[in-house]
Amino acid sequence: IWIDCMNGDSRETGKLTPEGKPDPSIFSTDYNREGIRVGTAIGIMARAETRSEQARILYREFWGASKRVDLVGSLKAQDFEGHYEPANPEKSNRYSFRPSRVSAQYSSWPKVPELARRHFNGPVERRGLALISIDREALESRMRSYFDPAVSDEEIQRIYPPMMMTGNRIVGPDARKKILATFHYDPSKIVRYPIKPMDARWCYLENLRPLFSEPSPELLAQRTISNNTFFVTRDTADKSEEGAPFFFSRLVSDYDSISGHARHFPVFVTPQESTAPPGGKGQQILLVGSVARDTAAEPNLSHRARNFLAGLGLTEPKELFSKASLIWMHAVAIGYAPKYLSENAEGVRKDWPQIPLPDSKKALVASAELGSRIAALLDTESAVPGVTTAIRPELKTIAVISRDGGGSLDPNKGHLALTAGWGHAGKDGAVMPGRGRSAERDYSSEESKAIEEGAAKLGMTANEMIKLLGKRTNDIYLNEIAYWKNIPTGVWEYTIGGYQ
Repeated sequence: IWIDCMNGDSRETGKLTPEGKPDPSIFSTDYNREGIRVGTAIGIMARAETRSEQARILYREFWGASKRVDLVGSLKAQDFEGHYEPANPEKSNRYSFRPSRVSAQYSSWPKVPELARRHFNGPVERRGLALISIDREALESRMRSYFDPAVSDEEIQRIYPPMMMTGNRIVGPDARKKILATFHYDPSKIVRYPIKPMDARWCYLENLRPLFSEPSPELLAQRTISNNTFFVTRDTADKSEEGAPFFFSRLVSDYDSISGHARHFPVFVTPQESTAPPGGKGQQILLVGSVARDTAAEPNLSHRARNFLAGLGLTEPKELFSKASLIWMHAVAIGYAPKYLSENAEGVRKDWPQIPLPDSKKALVASAELGSRIAALLDTESAVPGVTTAIRPELKTIAVISRDGGGSLDPNKGHLALTAGWGHAGKDGAVMPGRGRSAERDYSSEESKAIEEGAAKLGMTANEMIKLLGKRTNDIYLNEIAYWKNIPTGVWEYTIGGYQ
């Protein structure tokens, strides 16, 4: 079996070659620019007269505007099969016809769930954002109305129809009657709630079935632990452009906050009865204690993780409590390392990510310190020196709200209205994404100077910083006059958990 992968998937915006160039469909012509929107592959299968036990599968890829010419030209190559890589479909790689791109050590590393005692699915609202809003006041108003017996069902239907929806998991009049008999409006239940990475909104978050479709009550219980935080990942990727498949938050995040569904790994968990390792072997440590006053909790570390820490000399319960986040912060650092993601792309894509563990306490602490810096950047609820306060020089010029042609912007006159085609009204109230309006350009002299100054303060060269930010930048328009000035390409295209 010979597989020629022609790529060319245009269903997702910004689909490019690995070098960042346009990647049209191989069926694109002057008469039909779009070609075939889905990515395509050519399979040639030959059955030998005498069949072997194992099929021989060869794979190669073509990218960019020249792929049709390259494909035809490859037929003249003397070493034709030398252009292919062998593939080995088996259960461990879900019988993929693509070669596995993983490091030799990857399979020996523990999967994320093997580091934890427990993990939990994020909440599932599925009520048309009835319980989620960008505007806190709007959410408070409709929730107060819902819990007010004096407000009729018909009025609730008028205020926000999904709150009275019927059909699958009915939440109509009968459900409201039962809810009002058990629950009352509690303003403390309105909390910050990431529905996507860096997109935290307001949510009425309570174990409020059936109004809240799946509130994940066991996960909500972990919020009672003071200052608890959550490492978030998924079991398999469901987007090809996934980026880092990890998130970290002090907030409970939505089930769909990352593609593949958000699985939460709290740093601390509420206690469960301690059990011995399988077979009764290994060191058993009872870790029920307090993270904060009057809050019972224990580190969310599996026996494997605890034995690993014990091997580094971290054996005392008090020390384990103070160092409980080391492994999770280390996992954040690993998960955002470009080399880890590129060298193990196939392994990370097909299953739970697997995390290498350092061989010394010093290395673990150093990695965890780096991970904590990344976690701070992901935390929308806290200030980050140099980024949100005392802003570094190269960041001061990024994403400056500006007016085309100069001048001021007045929000009261609609100058910040989002009308540049980033979304369009679809059927039944759905919003369909659009291409919007952006303009790619070179950095201005002022922006280049800021990069040089910022790089020098970080001990970098300007070229090193530009390699990270991107060689060019973009102006991203809200409407015909207002735009975010200077969003470098590397920033604009950065992806976390499958979302730009």
